[in-house]
Amino acid sequence: MKFLILIFFVILALSVSAEETNTDPTLCPLCQEFMKFLEKELESTEVDKWLENEIEKFCSLVPPEQATVCKGSVELYGPVVFKILADNIAALRPCDKIGVCDN
Repeated sequence: MKFLILIFFVILALSVSAEETNTDPTLCPLCQEFMKFLEKELESTEVDKWLENEIEKFCSLVPPEQATVCKGSVELYGPVVFKILADNIAALRPCDKIGVCDN
């Protein structure tokens, strides 16, 4: 599951700058179904915990004087940010932006 999320965001990042669109009647519904799946997964507490752990890993890389603020921010804002992401994936229209669906 983590791998799927990572792959999606890598593809999205690489494709946003693409000038050509590759609309495909097969890929568009597949992408849209994946977005629905991703929305549900982002709402699970398991994913919340995984994301918090990953962000805490990031916090361990910042200078020690900033680590406490970083970890506190994750605890305070993390759940809200994850909820916003889960609620707004459809609004971001990622399948359109990567060129597999028409606008």
